[in-house]
Amino acid sequence: MGNKLICIFVALIMAGSAAYGAGVSKKKAVKKDDVSFSSKKEEEKIKSPVIPSIKEEKSKSQVSSSIKKKEEKIKIKSLSQALSSFAKARRYYLDGKIDKAESILDDILLANPGYRDAVDLKNTIMIIKEKMYIFKRTTAEDYLTLSESALNDGNFYEGFLFYKKAVDLVPEMEDERRYNVMKSDLEAKSLKFAPEDRQKFITSVEAFKNENFKKAQNIVSYLAEKYESMKFVRGLMQSYQISYPNEKRTKELYSQAVKYFEKGRFETAKSYLEDALAMDPRNPDFVFLSERISAELR
Repeated sequence: MGNKLICIFVALIMAGSAAYGAGVSKKKAVKKDDVSFSSKKEEEKIKSPVIPSIKEEKSKSQVSSSIKKKEEKIKIKSLSQALSSFAKARRYYLDGKIDKAESILDDILLANPGYRDAVDLKNTIMIIKEKMYIFKRTTAEDYLTLSESALNDGNFYEGFLFYKKAVDLVPEMEDERRYNVMKSDLEAKSLKFAPEDRQKFITSVEAFKNENFKKAQNIVSYLAEKYESMKFVRGLMQSYQISYPNEKRTKELYSQAVKYFEKGRFETAKSYLEDALAMDPRNPDFVFLSERISAELR
């Protein structure tokens, strides 16, 4: 009987322990589920986008609209400035001041690279500059050849005149050594004259070189009365004096051409200029205007 009671008591103790263990496990499981549920809620909060309020949206829209308006104003102002600057560049171009025109066009194209009229005028100026460079170089070389030929013939008048014309066209063609030789030869030539006439001879050459043909002719006429060798020079002076009225006429024709060119009457300008060029085809001003007229008539 005593043993039986002991067995029943042990059985009750074991049953109570088992029940307690099951309760603890259940509590842990509940806590675990609570943590899991809490984490899921936080995840959902993170994943779900934050929807701005209507007030915030309106504020952003107003800021964006303000920025666009400012950009439009800047664009309009920039375009207005470009148009004004282009008109100025065009005026300089018509006046023959192509370096100033080109400088303004460069500024325009820096801010507005797609401005078609500015691009076209810039290209026209570049083409004209290239053509003028070639013309001046070729003409200057021709003058140097004529100068050399005249000096070889003992004609100091045209020798110095053509040399000056070459250097006026292309300054970098100036040759100091060559010019000093020319001057030395001129002074040597002057020794053939009487002492009182030597400086007169040199002065006549200087006057002729500077295209003061009337002064040169007066001195040469005086010298030709005393020296036989100067009689052929007097004939040369007379030929230049005859051509001098033509020079005045060519300048008048050129002035008319410039006037009509600036008025936009390019065909009329061309007509006047062609007459001037027929008399003086080597004049760089005439050729320059001719190139600009041709560009406008293309």
